[in-house]
Amino acid sequence: MQQRWTYLGAWMLALVLAGGAGGAAGQSATSRIQQGRYLIEQYRTARLEVLARQHLGPGGAYLPARPPAPLAYASAEVAAMVARLQPPVASPPPAVEVPAFTLTRVQPVKKLERGWFETQYQDVAWAYLGSNYWTPIDTTHTRVWRAKLEATYGPPTKTLAELDFSREIRLEEYIQFEYWFVLNDSIPVRVMDVNGPFERGLVVSTDHRYRNILFPLRQAFLMDVATSAALEPYVDYYFHAAVGTWYRTGYDGRRFFLEPIRRPNLERGRPWMEAGER
Repeated sequence: MQQRWTYLGAWMLALVLAGGAGGAAGQSATSRIQQGRYLIEQYRTARLEVLARQHLGPGGAYLPARPPAPLAYASAEVAAMVARLQPPVASPPPAVEVPAFTLTRVQPVKKLERGWFETQYQDVAWAYLGSNYWTPIDTTHTRVWRAKLEATYGPPTKTLAELDFSREIRLEEYIQFEYWFVLNDSIPVRVMDVNGPFERGLVVSTDHRYRNILFPLRQAFLMDVATSAALEPYVDYYFHAAVGTWYRTGYDGRRFFLEPIRRPNLERGRPWMEAGER
């Protein structure tokens, strides 16, 4: 399997180099570089998914560690010496049961319903789950997640445009988007980006009383969205606080884009698709 992926990666690299050396007339160097990056990213994603399927159990949970593959010994004497030095094999740890979660209802919270949600769940102590696994929920680019969520649930509950900039904003508050939900009529859930369009996966949070089922809850709630091919155009603002740069980022129905901009006038609200983008 490893050799197969090595051959595939070499073939894709050769294809990129061939395009750079003798590409179609008029094709810019920038376009060839972007094409090369896209092909390499597709290769890396496909290989990662194959490796994940080999090492993960049902639902994306980690399997127990595999024993190391022994190498061939130079002689029978060496093999016997190594065998004598091996410690006794320990019994495998007992399997940990993951609590089940049955999803019966999903209630998205719209932008104008934020006040109701905040009042209803104002005393909640939130528990968080990040992209700690190798499931499609964790490995999908966040920019793609945003288009998938737009296709399934419409615009986010909250974006950067809704932050109160009249006060000092903490670094962790510079989100790109948040989707809020009520599951099964009583469980509050928030889904948000991780470092805007530059990362993979999502952060999912809920009432700390449900933290022991947060992983199966997330899988039951988001796996169908993660594996769906549906994408919907969107555009957001994002502020990369570490470098002090504002961006206009989104999906126009054909490509994902990320454009550095001057600080926008957030009093006008969320950005909109410009003519010709959709």
